[in-house]
Amino acid sequence: MGCNIRINRTEPCKNNVGGINSVYFVNYGEIKGVTYSSNGAVITSVDGTPAAFKFNANGNSSYSETIKSSSKNGTTFYEQNLKITLPKLSEQDQISIDALAKGRPNIIIQDNNGNLFLSGLDFGSNMIDSNVITGENMLDLSGYVLNFKAMEKFSSKFLYRTNERQSDGDALSRLGFAVAYSESSWDYYHRVVENEGFVESLLCLKK
Repeated sequence: MGCNIRINRTEPCKNNVGGINSVYFVNYGEIKGVTYSSNGAVITSVDGTPAAFKFNANGNSSYSETIKSSSKNGTTFYEQNLKITLPKLSEQDQISIDALAKGRPNIIIQDNNGNLFLSGLDFGSNMIDSNVITGENMLDLSGYVLNFKAMEKFSSKFLYRTNERQSDGDALSRLGFAVAYSESSWDYYHRVVENEGFVESLLCLKK
């Protein structure tokens, strides 16, 4: 990729909103390869049928990407930060969060505008902290706040979506991911991913 800019940018319509809707965690190493669009900005398919585990986010979740560049050293990298808030404490979540802390997953983020993009593609994302919160008052959060950081050579890539009405699950399935849903995610991991149970996997996939 060259260093010269080649595209104009006009002022867009004011029809966007902030925040993220959900994230999908993919165990590092399951994405065996990716295919890009002609401009290299969009992932159009993935190899290896990697399992993607969906976590719904609430309003106190966000994603940011910061370019770090040094003219002195001639280096540039992309710092990708995810904060996700998960209401309600549970035993299953404790187990999942412990696994995430010890791994370095690839993370798919879906924002509230329907965009899907992939963080930590080459080196994975590391959980830098996880907080268990009970709150002090009745309306306070009782749940988890997780923070992840990835440091990559390239910016996060958009994932191809046929149109804005296409569901995130359908889009990811068509890209080559095996999408696990809600309460079945942890069972899917143990019964299907670890044991390679092809027939059982059909019970855990909606699409």
